[in-house]
Amino acid sequence: MKEEGTKRKDRLSFGVLSPLLGSLSAVLVLGILAYALNWLSESIDLLFLSTFSGILKGNLYWFLVAGILLGYVRYAEDVLGYWFWLIKPFEITVTVTFILWILSLAFSAASSIELFESLLEAKNLIQYNLSTFFFGMLFITYALTFMGRLQERFQ
Repeated sequence: MKEEGTKRKDRLSFGVLSPLLGSLSAVLVLGILAYALNWLSESIDLLFLSTFSGILKGNLYWFLVAGILLGYVRYAEDVLGYWFWLIKPFEITVTVTFILWILSLAFSAASSIELFESLLEAKNLIQYNLSTFFFGMLFITYALTFMGRLQERFQ
């Protein structure tokens, strides 16, 4: 129990700026990693690393947006307490959709290797259906959440 309170205190140490500062520092590290991979790919002339670093550099702002959004959702968990159950399905949906999007980016980078060209079809399948998946999962997670709350109420 004490450990959970320590984590909460750590997340709130900079107040409302904690999620923003955490996201900015994570994107800074990711940007440095992207430029290091780019330098390495130029040194050893590897197309996969060049493609992967280009994808990272081109999508840094999306990583920042996702980091800020999910950081503030965690911040809301600490602030809202009991009422956080209303936001939790949205957090789950955004997280899973973001992971699928990252997976499609990885498939895109891997498809630059001749052996893995077929991954381009998987990447297209994921990217074309991402919004449908998002709204479908959002509906399902909220439905399951409300059904769980109703079940608790009647027990």
